[in-house]
Amino acid sequence: MKKRFCHECGTDAALDATFCEECGAELRPFAGTQTQSAPHVPDAPTPGPSAPAAHQPINKRMLAVVGVVVATLATAGGAAWFVLAPKPATESDLRAAANAWLKSAGATQRNRPCLQNFDYRANPVLVNPTDSATQEWLAVLVKAGIYAEPTEVETGNPWQPVKLRYTKGSAATQHLRDGQLCAASQMEVSQVNFDAKAETKLGELRVLAGTVGLVWQDRAQWSQEEPLKSAFDSRFSEHEESLLWVHDKDSWRVASDDERNRLRREAIKLTQGRSKNIEKTESFSFGRFFSGLLSFGDSPEKTLERFFRSLERGNTQEASDLLYSSQIPKEKLATLLAASSAEISGYGGIKRIESTDLGGDDENRRLRSLITYNNGRSETKITTLLKVDGRWLLNMNQ
Repeated sequence: MKKRFCHECGTDAALDATFCEECGAELRPFAGTQTQSAPHVPDAPTPGPSAPAAHQPINKRMLAVVGVVVATLATAGGAAWFVLAPKPATESDLRAAANAWLKSAGATQRNRPCLQNFDYRANPVLVNPTDSATQEWLAVLVKAGIYAEPTEVETGNPWQPVKLRYTKGSAATQHLRDGQLCAASQMEVSQVNFDAKAETKLGELRVLAGTVGLVWQDRAQWSQEEPLKSAFDSRFSEHEESLLWVHDKDSWRVASDDERNRLRREAIKLTQGRSKNIEKTESFSFGRFFSGLLSFGDSPEKTLERFFRSLERGNTQEASDLLYSSQIPKEKLATLLAASSAEISGYGGIKRIESTDLGGDDENRRLRSLITYNNGRSETKITTLLKVDGRWLLNMNQ
């Protein structure tokens, strides 16, 4: 039985086939058993319509190659889209940015757990031998090396002939800063709270508002001994801080105060030009985002807490930023805040603040606050708060 093979791929081919069904190559004429007779010369064709060209079989191998190329391009396109599409913020991204922010001087300095209940700037200091409370306090600091053992000095005063003289010790430079006794210097982020769907874009920046829990990680051992423990404990409880993260270039970072204020203004302009009826098909909650952006997670209670804690730390500028006042001159306001800060320091600092909502609306709230100080004193204050540009502020005009 006669057989025929494709000269390109070697596949079996029919004796009368013109093209290979496997690779599509044009087959050479089949040789077969040749005769000695002269080859037959066909008659010249009569004029007529031209015969259609023979249909070339589909090249299966070529189709396979094309399929692979198409699939590769489709996969590459999908991969390119996946790589180029913005990836949502993750907890690790925001935590790393918050920890980097904490390392800046301003972030830790304004919240450092410090006390101003004594003249820590003076060196030496003289204490009356009858002042047992001060001696008990300084005894712990002597043990910690912050002060040296006291010595008796004569005063020449017949009413108080002798005083105890305390000089600063080797550990003083580590724990005495700006006239304050500080029990820690390094903070860390304990938790991050955010809603990735609330991210939006303002200009070229991706913006996301949220909060972080902050704790001090290096509390000094001496601050855990009485009578210092009672004064410092409230300063070491975890507290919440509202942050605004921005993404530029290829990483997240915490916005500075100036940048945060600028973004707030941009957000206000955007909300003014936007319909109140937000489309449900949006990929993030527009209202939820701007609520967080404009107020940074603040509530009347949190604003009040921040105000008194700022005064407790002696940061009157931060406290001033939480006030709404158009009737009190700035100089007088600064004097009032400084006096309040000194008063709180004289009470040994604030142990706790408990606030009760007395009612109001979305723009005005009244709170009754019970403030308990570390020396055991407590007092009740009634405060009115006003929402200005999306932020809760203590209203000083009433």
